[in-house]
Amino acid sequence: MAKSRRRFLCMDCGIDTGKIAEFYMLQESIWLLVAKSDRGMLCISCLESRLGRKLTFWDFNNSYVNSLHFGVKSVRLLERLRTLIGGSSFWRKLWQIVTVNFVC
Repeated sequence: MAKSRRRFLCMDCGIDTGKIAEFYMLQESIWLLVAKSDRGMLCISCLESRLGRKLTFWDFNNSYVNSLHFGVKSVRLLERLRTLIGGSSFWRKLWQIVTVNFVC
């Protein structure tokens, strides 16, 4: 395997997260909770096993790599980012939640 691909390997199962289209960025606190380091990659399955629950929209940061406009994403990753589908950005979704809560 090429040296450049090694950084994409899941730290637990060894699958190439780039090839299965599971490249994402989490909130720093969530990542450090499960990875204990700022380096490395985890596929969604292994990350959720370590976390003890399914990822939610709120676990991801607002990085461009999490947007639908960045690269190909696995079905599993898209399911976790489902609140972004339909063009809603993180901040627009947050604004909708805040305004609905204050208007009601």
